[in-house]
This record gives sequence, C-alpha cells and structure tokens, in this order.
Amino acid sequence: MSETASALFVNSEPISVQRSDVDHNAYHRHNFLEIAYISKGSAIHYFNHTTVTVRKGDYFAIDYNEAHRFSHDSTNTGGFEVINILFKPEFIDASLKGCRGFPDLVAHASINCSYFNLQAPPTGVIYHDESGEVLTLFHKMLREYTQQEPKYSELLRCCLIELIILTLRKIYKNVNDTVITDQTLNRLLEYVGQNFMHSIRLKEISAELGYTQSYLSSLFTQTLGIPFSKYLQNIRLAHACDLLVNTRKSVDEISEACGYNDVKFFRRLFKNKLKMSPSEFRKTSRRQPIL
Repeated sequence: MSETASALFVNSEPISVQRSDVDHNAYHRHNFLEIAYISKGSAIHYFNHTTVTVRKGDYFAIDYNEAHRFSHDSTNTGGFEVINILFKPEFIDASLKGCRGFPDLVAHASINCSYFNLQAPPTGVIYHDESGEVLTLFHKMLREYTQQEPKYSELLRCCLIELIILTLRKIYKNVNDTVITDQTLNRLLEYVGQNFMHSIRLKEISAELGYTQSYLSSLFTQTLGIPFSKYLQNIRLAHACDLLVNTRKSVDEISEACGYNDVKFFRRLFKNKLKMSPSEFRKTSRRQPIL
C-alpha cells in the first residue's frame, strides 16, 4: 500500500470531535488516538492489511501510527457520514502524557482494565452499536464539543471514558474464560498495586510466585504490550500525579510514597515523562471549582 505523511493533531486542547461526509481518503497515520462511528451509509475501510465494508452503526478504534483509509462503496447510494473522536491520552488524565497506545490507556485507573483480559486488541475489531447507546454518546460529545458551554471539557472526558469502557465490554473475557496465565498475571498486578510504594524487583516476585524472572518478564511484555519496569513506573507516576493534585504533601514526601527514595531521580523521571516538574504539574493541574 502507498502511505501519506502522518496526520498531526493541531488542536491546543487534546481532543477534537468532528463530523465528515468524505468516504474516500488516502492512507494516513496518526499521532493521536481515534474512535470513528459510521452514522450514515457505508464505505470500504482499509486497515492493517484487511479490507471490510463498514456500515451505519459500526464503529472502530485506531491507535497511534496505525495506517488506515476509507474508499467509496459503490453499492452505497444514500450518502455517507462518519463521526470522529480524535484525542490524546492526556485528555483523560494528565498522568497519561507520553502514553502512546491503548495498552497503557486501558490499564489506567480511570478505566482499570487489564489488557490481557481482552479477547482481541481494541483496534482489531469492528464493533456494532445494536442498541444505539454508543451513537447517543457520540452525538452528545459532538454537541458538547461544538457548543463548548461551561465545563464542556469535563463532560467530554466523562463521555469518552464511558465510551471506551462500553467498547471494551464487547471484547472482555468472562471470568469463566480466564486461564492460568491470567491468574498468574493477576497475582503479579495485584502485588504491584499493593506494594508499588516499596522496593519491587521482578526477580524477587518471580521467586515468590514460583516462576523464572525471564518467563514472567516475557509473559508480561507479550500480554500487556509493555515491559514490567515501564508498567511499574506508570503506576507510580500516576499515583504521584494524584497526590500532587489532591494533597498538600511535599514533593519529597510524594517521591517516597511512590517508591522513589531518591527525590532527584524522581524529579528527573517525572519531568521526562510529563514534560514538566512535579511543582509545575501541581500548579497547572489543581482542580478548578465546580460551577
């Protein structure tokens, strides 16, 4: 396939909700996430070397750097319309700045979904909105984004989280479907969630769970899509962001509460991840009073 340059997100705010009637475009990649809903007609959708006809009521997700395009469906004579939600993960939570895909996003506390409990990657499925519940969310988000009344951004955030969770439900494994691998990873993630504020080494955890370090490391990366060390770092920094916004603890106290005894290292890691210091983050991310 021939591909164009990446589509760039140019909004000052990290979300955009658009309606389009263009049913033919060139291959393109994104530097953002997209969820698209076919609200009228049909088109041919090309994605990851597959071709499928998408029709009214279908919707799908596109990850960072995934190439896709629409092509005209010759059998469609009634017009075409798609509603696109384009967003960067930090719109959901500032601690997700630097996140580059759904594996990181769905594991965040706002959504709290273990990636390995999904039956398929979120972007590998064409979903269908049988009840119209999803279309209602898309229309609400389009209206809020267009009218931009007071606190519209907060409403958009709530709707987006609801949309993602409703979508993940469609590919989430039932409890009876889980296998021993899931149980092992559940124990590992539960341990991290309870002990991230302490010194954690995969070597010691592996010994405690009865597995080799290399096995658990490989299992973790293959299933969740990120290394164990990055997952642990994300959990700690997400907790740090929460403490910075919602408590008066000092940066030194927060560093220690998140498992970092070296505050200089914590400050450097925080700034590399969020592109601002902990103090700057606290100043810019304080919750505003509700109207």
